[in-house]
Amino acid sequence: MRFSVTSACLFSLYISNAQSAAGPPSEFDWSAVTPSSQLQYHKCYDGFECARLVVPRDWLDVEKNKTVAIAIIKLPASVPSSDPSFGGSIITNPGGPGGSGVYFLRKQGKNLQKITEGKKHYEIISFDPRGIENTTPKTDCFGKSHALARDAMLLEQRGIGGLDSSESGLKRALALKVGYGSLCEGADSEDDIFEFVSTASVARDILEIADRTEQLRQADDTKMVQDDLQSPLHQRVEPKPPRVLYWGFSYGTILGNTLASLYPGRMGRVILDGVVDSHDYMSGSWLRNLMDTEKIVQYFYATCFEASGECPLWREGDTSAKDIQSRIEKLITDLDEKPVSFIADDQKASIRVLTGVDIRTAFREPLYAPLPTGFQHLAIALAEALNGNYSLIGPNNYPSIPLQDVCGLDRYSPGDAQAAIACGDARFYNPEDHPKGANLTYWGDYVTKLEHQSPTFAPFWATVGSACAGWGIVAKWGYKGPWTTPSADPSLKDDAPAAPILFTSSRLDPVTPLENAYKMSANHPNSSVLVLDTVGHCASGNGWSECFNEAIRAYLENGTLPENGTMCADTTCRPFVKGGECRPPESLYSAGVDGYGIAQRNWGRQPLGFPLGFP
Repeated sequence: MRFSVTSACLFSLYISNAQSAAGPPSEFDWSAVTPSSQLQYHKCYDGFECARLVVPRDWLDVEKNKTVAIAIIKLPASVPSSDPSFGGSIITNPGGPGGSGVYFLRKQGKNLQKITEGKKHYEIISFDPRGIENTTPKTDCFGKSHALARDAMLLEQRGIGGLDSSESGLKRALALKVGYGSLCEGADSEDDIFEFVSTASVARDILEIADRTEQLRQADDTKMVQDDLQSPLHQRVEPKPPRVLYWGFSYGTILGNTLASLYPGRMGRVILDGVVDSHDYMSGSWLRNLMDTEKIVQYFYATCFEASGECPLWREGDTSAKDIQSRIEKLITDLDEKPVSFIADDQKASIRVLTGVDIRTAFREPLYAPLPTGFQHLAIALAEALNGNYSLIGPNNYPSIPLQDVCGLDRYSPGDAQAAIACGDARFYNPEDHPKGANLTYWGDYVTKLEHQSPTFAPFWATVGSACAGWGIVAKWGYKGPWTTPSADPSLKDDAPAAPILFTSSRLDPVTPLENAYKMSANHPNSSVLVLDTVGHCASGNGWSECFNEAIRAYLENGTLPENGTMCADTTCRPFVKGGECRPPESLYSAGVDGYGIAQRNWGRQPLGFPLGFP
């Protein structure tokens, strides 16, 4: 039986103003593609193929005429589907929730293909989930003609400060979120999409993509491969539908866990990387994410100290990493007590104000992706801030508010999908208990709990959980668990997966700690946890290891699982250290002119993603 391989991936970088972050200009006119209930691919971008697949908007009532047109992108395999070495289709999802699979695959598709290439060759597929970017209709509380209103809300949100700033600030922040929820409820009454973007609905969409992919392949093949098959999984037994291979990152592990739990008999292979606690996410708590965050912060200071002069923050006379950390902590305290202003270099007419929260927020992206240059860019920016130059910190916190004339520009906007998905899921999971509304005591205690886990990430992460404080739209269809599967059966027994789930993780992950992988794995018989000895969000995007890659290939090809708890070494270098594949450009080794210039160009310029996603 042939596989449809599905990989749920997530954008891992979140900012509270991500909804209007600037993104890459589109090079493909999606509106020129007619949506169809059958896959009809068109050449797009550079070496990719794109299609728009029509699916029912309401999977619980497919007789209704309302539909969704899912934007799908494919990176073809290096061999035709009729070749005996063709392994199937890997469908990826960038998660977030709310990230664009189209953008993700353009950025990471070839890297994923390189990991999987072995005896078998795979095509990689991704898609923009319901409500997101090129998929229509799109979740948008403000409307295309009201981009300025969205920016105004983001600026007001920034002016209020972090939820930990003061009781007054917390009250205003909660009031703003209640207003945002009311705005989205009004928008949904017009377009009727917000209640149909749940994780369960997207899981069902994945089956449809797999079915239509197999249907297209059967139509395109001039002959069926009958020989040189290495596994009974490749034997097409009609009328059974194709098995799905799913590779999910971060929030994509929730999507994958839900997919496997709802449809165990459709699963061929399931890889979940950067594992989220499904119960914690669905309950709307977001309290099982930051257990290892401060360990990575300490790793940043430790590797900086070990690198001595190669790290811009190191100074003569430092006796330990604590000396470096103390200077940054004093900078945070000083800016909390006395914020500073500066004129942005890129606009000249823009006044920026920085507080201690902005310094803590600057750790966000580098902790997700420390290598190859994340830690180096952070060290350069912090070193400049210590010297009174805040221009490298500032852009990281103002990337989405355009200050030039933008009338007529087609601005990229992920819309409001993150709130619609996460909050809709939570409201379905426990409608009596969530959202907590403007309950000042609850949210004050919530921030305190996060601060105990990670004082560095708490202000940022609190904005993630509290986004649902005023949300009232309940998902039409959701899943409350259990997140479990029956024992696997490679003979393709009905209602059983073909292989156990493979969970993977970095040793230290800032938002999906390793312990989550073991907790979720315990609910799936004979599943295994594979660890990459590196730091950063998700194993697949942080470092390179043939040990890790070979384990992925063996699992995809024949269902072989590594021993539970296997740890593969990251063969790339440590931060700030010369030598190795991850070595930053030579000009980044100091905070000199060249390194400063590159950091200034790169810092805060990439499209930012979401709290639970692929780096």
